[in-house]
Amino acid sequence: MNNKKFKEQLVLAKKQGLELDTRIERRTVNGLPGMFATEHIPTNTLIAGYPYKSQIPLLTDFPYPDTASFTFKYIHAAALELTKGPASKHYDILMSLETMIELKDHCCYFYTDKDLQLIRKLNPILARNIDEANHKVKIRVDALKKLAPKLDENIIIRVILNIFSRAYGGFGFAAVLDAFNHSDEKGNLVNGLSGEKEYISIEAAQSYERGDQIFISYDTKDMYAHAISYNYFDPTGMHFIDYGARMIQTAASPIEKRTFQHTAKLYKVTVKEFGGVVQYSVKDQQLFMLETQPSEKLIDFIRNNCFQSEQELSSGKCTELSFENRLGKVIDEMLAANHVDEYKPSDVPKKLHRFYHLLHKEKQMLLANKEWLEGQKCKP
Repeated sequence: MNNKKFKEQLVLAKKQGLELDTRIERRTVNGLPGMFATEHIPTNTLIAGYPYKSQIPLLTDFPYPDTASFTFKYIHAAALELTKGPASKHYDILMSLETMIELKDHCCYFYTDKDLQLIRKLNPILARNIDEANHKVKIRVDALKKLAPKLDENIIIRVILNIFSRAYGGFGFAAVLDAFNHSDEKGNLVNGLSGEKEYISIEAAQSYERGDQIFISYDTKDMYAHAISYNYFDPTGMHFIDYGARMIQTAASPIEKRTFQHTAKLYKVTVKEFGGVVQYSVKDQQLFMLETQPSEKLIDFIRNNCFQSEQELSSGKCTELSFENRLGKVIDEMLAANHVDEYKPSDVPKKLHRFYHLLHKEKQMLLANKEWLEGQKCKP
């Protein structure tokens, strides 16, 4: 959205109850628009807030199935409003949505088979994540087309893809709040419905001086999920490798199955069973490999899941050797799947460059985590 269109949106959003600190302006620096302080802003200041009462409302009289989620209902409601165009009374919200032309330029959902084949060669785990994300889009499109066959499929797709990149969980879109760029290190958290006015809001977690860019945080996500959902990757940012999102574990032997049962008592897991063989993945948050070492929660998880003998399992404690072998195996498997060093930037189409840079950063992080593990082995 250019600055002229943003000013138009700002006027409409303020009529809907938007609060935006007057010491903030939108500027474009090095080709990237962002929100900047024009003078000192102290910590804990309400930077921006959008009222719930001005949100696109869900349809209360539509015969949704009992299993329909908030997000599914919101997609339907937003798609209906988008059909109205500028006549929608929620047009201030809709102005932020990327167009189909913009989405087709950089969104994974529109990658060709040739694009996806190249990503599979670069890293099959990344390709699987993209396939799963695209499948989720298609399932929602098909389900909504079945319930509301008159809705334009392209409008449904446009809303869904924008929800991935711009909506706030449990709330939906919020005009102007999505104009703030993301930073894990400098970003302010976006609060849900807070205070008497029921706003989705951003408060300053630090003070700002004139010229400082003000960021929000999209919360901690696996670096694959971040690049897939938000359609960009910043190699200089802080990134995370989510063990639960990447690793599918198999329990076939008796000790593996008992280990799974032990794990399921301590962590949230998703499970599939085929012919007596259990496949599971962990859905607890913060099981991350960080930039240089595993998070404490990932270390604790590995220690509760790496049993190699009945003695370890019975005691509930694994040996250091079992821990080191298991974490080393995980890192080595991820490194083995990463083939980015076999390609030059010129081998990769420009629209896939964010994943090329992502995989270089991933390899750097994995090697740093491996170095950390080797350092642990040297400790007495």
